Amino acid sequence: MRVKDLIKKEVLTIESTATLMDAAEKMARLNVGLLVVVDKRGEPVGVISERDIVKAVADRLPLVAEVGELAAKNIITIDADADVHQAAKMMRENWVRHLAVVEGGRIIGVISVRDLLADEAIAAMAESLKPKEPPKG
Repeated sequence: MRVKDLIKKEVLTIESTATLMDAAEKMARLNVGLLVVVDKRGEPVGVISERDIVKAVADRLPLVAEVGELAAKNIITIDADADVHQAAKMMRENWVRHLAVVEGGRIIGVISVRDLLADEAIAAMAESLKPKEPPKG
């Protein structure tokens, strides 16, 4: 199964000048755990996750702080045609729960660890782990 098969929603973005409260409200309303932070031209400049917001609140940052100041600038991406195994490996190696999916140099969606745990993805991974032919002996 390819990563692009797991994308369920369009890229969900928030402007870098939006506040932490705006990001939290948008995530809650859309039931997502990550937003792509964009500049005034709509170009991705980072990502902000639920964890980022929780950390900001725990650090007592004001809820009016701009997400652009707190967003992770290193967007961890995976090619749309990559296998779901590669996505799981990247998440594990980078200690993240979300990956931005890219095609032709553009972000086309975001997948989460929850998407990898979907029935179809688990079935595809299990199928790929089966021996191709019965063992001899």
